[in-house]
Amino acid sequence: MDYFRKYKSNYSSTTNSFSTGSGETITPNSVSGLPTDTEITLTFDRVDSGGTSLGTKVERVIGTVSGANFVTRTSPASGRGADSTTDQAHTSPVVEMIWNAKDWNDLIDGLLIEHQQSGKHKAITSSDITASKVTASLVTACDITGPSRFVRAYGLHSIGNSGSAATVNWLNGDRQTITISASTTLAFSNAQSGQILTLIMRENSTGNYSITLPTIKWNGGVSPTWATASNSINTLSCMYDATASEYLGQSATSYA
Repeated sequence: MDYFRKYKSNYSSTTNSFSTGSGETITPNSVSGLPTDTEITLTFDRVDSGGTSLGTKVERVIGTVSGANFVTRTSPASGRGADSTTDQAHTSPVVEMIWNAKDWNDLIDGLLIEHQQSGKHKAITSSDITASKVTASLVTACDITGPSRFVRAYGLHSIGNSGSAATVNWLNGDRQTITISASTTLAFSNAQSGQILTLIMRENSTGNYSITLPTIKWNGGVSPTWATASNSINTLSCMYDATASEYLGQSATSYA
């Protein structure tokens, strides 16, 4: 079922005679310009060939164009007798494409599947993001979870106390802070290619704890020396190059 159905302006033709039921073959004399990538709604016997209204003979049918035929929808419900019209037989009917209430209501129903009445998007759950719904060619992991686009891009995420080992998960944001509460070894995870990473490392009130970081390439090959006095602060800024799986150091500053 297509909630979002396309239309062609000013379409009018005639078709073969056909009876009731979704199994009938309906062949318009012309399908030129009719959308083929969505279901469409056609109106039969609204008027005769002279333009005179046929009253209760009118029927609206939902289906798809396939070759020269108009194939009636069969699931989840028959497309015959749509929009409070009656499934009935037609003899060489005039066929038109006319926007009507059901088309509008189906469009709104389709929007409300993922949106609230206020227009806000409903919550997206893990079941909404599956291989069959989101493909790599359409959306990348960074589009969904990349910190530089969605997650705390301008905030400061606090990791808390380091302990003897801690992992900086860059999905939590481009800018993070950690309290060095013991001589610690830090690891980095989930950085996105080209992401600029900033880490603030604060020695606690005891201080004198060493800091071991992942391998970072610095200009000239000289790694910075970190301040370890109590309450000292060290800041690190680097860029992640996913192609070479490297962190490229950009700046390092210590505040004793």
